[in-house]
Amino acid sequence: MYGKLKDGALIEAPKNLELEDGTVIENFNKSIRKMLEYGFKPVIDTKPGYDVDTQYCNFVRFIDNGRYIRYEWQVEGIEFSEAEIQNQEAQKAMEMLNMDFQTQVQTLPDEQALLVPSVFPIWQVEVAYEVGFKVRHKDILYKVLQAHTSQADWTPDVAVSLFAKVLTDPVVDPDTGEIDIPKWEQPDSTNPYMTGDKVNYDGVIYESTIDNNIWAPDVYPQGWSVVE
Repeated sequence: MYGKLKDGALIEAPKNLELEDGTVIENFNKSIRKMLEYGFKPVIDTKPGYDVDTQYCNFVRFIDNGRYIRYEWQVEGIEFSEAEIQNQEAQKAMEMLNMDFQTQVQTLPDEQALLVPSVFPIWQVEVAYEVGFKVRHKDILYKVLQAHTSQADWTPDVAVSLFAKVLTDPVVDPDTGEIDIPKWEQPDSTNPYMTGDKVNYDGVIYESTIDNNIWAPDVYPQGWSVVE
């Protein structure tokens, strides 16, 4: 952009410049030579860096150094009231608590996680997911099989090599409140049993000792251990 200052105000070079004698120079702002000839100069506007949460950038004036015109900006601190400061501190504390809570819920075994699926985060695009991390998608709980950064077409219900549907759906005894170990079900590639998953197979409680376990305890006993 080219312009000139008049009483401290910036006047941009017009598309067509009308002279005092009525002559019009068409496409004036397309010709650098013409703009310089009639006193218009390059305009430079570079804002300094600042913290948008605690500072703001205030326009001061235009400065003409003879070769070009530049904006002058001044960074100033935002003045917060005592109430605003306390509110910000409270919000930061809540964010830290939420982060700690999310870290803790990810350690829940599958049978407990399925009791409180709503506390797990909803699957999102462009998130770096680690192995074992649990997410919700279309009201179904999944866990990550391979570390990856999510993409729009890699949804948990489609990307079977990246996600496994949490299979063990526990039942809570209404009288005792204790969790009943679910019966073993034949999984597929989307919901294999993972290390630590417990199942009831023919009246015996087994715990998976491997990830991506799709075999019954009597078919592949190396993948299971009996829970005493």
